[in-house]
Amino acid sequence: MTIEQRFMLPTWAVQEMSARATKTDRSLSWLAGAAWDAAADEIAKRDRSVLRHTRREGFSFRDKEWVTLQMSAEMHGLLEQHAKRFDTNLSSVLVAAWVLGSPAIA
Repeated sequence: MTIEQRFMLPTWAVQEMSARATKTDRSLSWLAGAAWDAAADEIAKRDRSVLRHTRREGFSFRDKEWVTLQMSAEMHGLLEQHAKRFDTNLSSVLVAAWVLGSPAIA
């Protein structure tokens, strides 16, 4: 089953994902899923401090954009599980997955 979910992501993350989507001819949803696949094990092993690596120089914490992504019900459930464990929102976990997993995406 596929779930559609809106995320409020930092502008820098949307810009990075959009540039990678254009370069690889993939959708933002596909990239988010690939980043999740690459980072899920690492996120499962780490504590809340993994979220500290989701900031970028030159961007205000308030610079955010809404993005709608499609994902499997399994991925959505895991995002919810880790968001609850870290006491944060789904968007923060997704951004952590992007930071950790995006280097592995060809």
